Amino acid sequence: MVDLRTRAFKTGLETLYYTGAHRVMAALWQCSGAIFNLHHIAPSADGDQENRFNPNGILAITGTFLDEVIRYLVDEKFDLVSLGEAVARIKQGDTSSRFAAFSIDDGYKDNFDHAWPVFKKYDCPFTVFVTTDIIDGKACLWWLILEQAIRENDRIEIILENRLVGFDTSSIDAKKHCWDHIYWSLRGGNEIELRHTVAQLAQRYHIDTNALCRKLAMTWDDVRKLNQDDLVTIGAHTISHPSLKELSRLDVCYEMAESRDRITKEIDEKPAFFCYPYGDETTAGQREFSLAKEVGFEAAVTTRKGMIYPEHRDHLYALPRVSLNGSYQQIKYIDLYMSGAPFVLYNKFNKVNAA
Repeated sequence: MVDLRTRAFKTGLETLYYTGAHRVMAALWQCSGAIFNLHHIAPSADGDQENRFNPNGILAITGTFLDEVIRYLVDEKFDLVSLGEAVARIKQGDTSSRFAAFSIDDGYKDNFDHAWPVFKKYDCPFTVFVTTDIIDGKACLWWLILEQAIRENDRIEIILENRLVGFDTSSIDAKKHCWDHIYWSLRGGNEIELRHTVAQLAQRYHIDTNALCRKLAMTWDDVRKLNQDDLVTIGAHTISHPSLKELSRLDVCYEMAESRDRITKEIDEKPAFFCYPYGDETTAGQREFSLAKEVGFEAAVTTRKGMIYPEHRDHLYALPRVSLNGSYQQIKYIDLYMSGAPFVLYNKFNKVNAA
């Protein structure tokens, strides 16, 4: 299902690109800039993606592609700015030049090892949004646990909707089918049940969840070293990376404020910006936007797709981002994104999607 959606979306993008329609739309829908969203940065491409089971591969790009993206932005005369500068421009309604800001979610070790050197090469600012349980090595990275269980076994049994369900996972296609079914079933359910189900799965298939997290995560020493670089901004991304819409108002405020306070204690600097876990329309909405403001953040970013327009000055807690996706590592897609055309169509010709 995911592969079919990706192919259909790529077909639509390429139609825009090769007809030149994106350039016409760019002239009509001139944006102020973009905030990019990344997760993992790999040192190099990892084999034949089409013939491997790698469902979370969409969250990773190579350092080489990141380098190409930054060079493209420089050539196209985008100002490379920090998130703080981007927010300042939005508040001021400054449209004198277009900007690009980069943000990386969660706090993985590869941000330190492979992204930081590329950003330093271009003197390009970036923000790392830290989930404190990830840095502590104890977060439930349930999407990676699920991937590992499916990848390492020829059959999977899991409790879904209070019943034990079995899946054949003996081939790549079977693994992809199993992933689609389980992943979207879990995402559509209750957050507490999701974590309980995945914990049972990990126990059944002997997956050390803390070891998995510790292997992938930065340490607090890494975070402190990053924070010493003037190019780097550290932001808050909750304690445990939950779907905030599933939580009570009190628990949302706790996840926001406690993560900010823990980061402040560790790096001796108070984060000004917040990033909603998952961050799409199903996991963060008006209540969460209001609470981020109430807790005291200066602005907050979502994963809602879109460019930045002057109108976002009234929606600083629902800022959209442009995902650098592992399935779209070609500069022609970045050219399309920066025209704004795909997002104009996706958002039905609305500049702001904050409902």
